[in-house]
Amino acid sequence: MSMIRMTVSERLLERMKEADQDPKRIVAFGSSNTALTWGSNGMHNWVSWFGINIRETIGRHIAIVNQGINGDTTEHLIQRMERDVLSLSPKICMITIGANDAARRFEPQQYKNNMVHICERMRDHHIIPVIQTYYYPLYESGPNGFKQLFEDFMELNREIGREMDIPIIDQYRYFERLYVQDQTVYSHIMRDWIHLNPIGQALMGEIASRAFGLPSLRIPDSMRETFDNMLLHMRVADD
Repeated sequence: MSMIRMTVSERLLERMKEADQDPKRIVAFGSSNTALTWGSNGMHNWVSWFGINIRETIGRHIAIVNQGINGDTTEHLIQRMERDVLSLSPKICMITIGANDAARRFEPQQYKNNMVHICERMRDHHIIPVIQTYYYPLYESGPNGFKQLFEDFMELNREIGREMDIPIIDQYRYFERLYVQDQTVYSHIMRDWIHLNPIGQALMGEIASRAFGLPSLRIPDSMRETFDNMLLHMRVADD
């Protein structure tokens, strides 16, 4: 499934736009890749960029709820799903998870079972799950054995998407393209080996926006040249 061809979600957004008197929620559900914390130094993260874009484009009746918590695994998401997702009755839930599962050496089958459970429970509550893969970590600075397990989990995300017909935003393959182009340049979008800095967050927000058929982000002039250059090397437009 192409990242751009998320027809179910695009049609839903069109219905959201038409029903502007009926408030709708989209939940971003994940770990530190999703959470907006003091570590962001007052800058937008991808959820903020995406949220501004969708509200400006579709309407102010859409509320974006950030339910990211640092350090979470799929087990944590299952434990807090009732409180942080189901109780809010969102139309869409964007799930971005896996790094902490890899760091804690979850078995691939355990990870897949947890992800399937999360998606099934959302569907039982008439919520459309959207799975995102991560960006590309700086593996050389990470723990031994992390890379293989993490890549296995990202591939399982794609597999679950195919098997369950769930929209996938494959952030990983776009960020990987940039890494392959120039590893030194790539380090300029990372806050540390596993977290994006503000430019990286804007790139992630741009890819999420395009996946939903939204226009490009309005990047400030101070970031525009670097952002455009990075985006070009990701070749997002090619898909």
